[in-house]
Amino acid sequence: MLVNRLPLQDFPCPLDEVQSWNMVNGRYPNPRTKRGVLQALNALWGSR
Repeated sequence: MLVNRLPLQDFPCPLDEVQSWNMVNGRYPNPRTKRGVLQALNALWGSR
């Protein structure tokens, strides 16, 4: 659900680390939520 709310259509996939951090950081203020969403994105696109 949280990943569905991100504006992924505005970014090329897969995102680099800076783009994904900026997107998530601007959307979610809670650090636990940020970490969860970033982990989900890494699971979807593979970790680096």
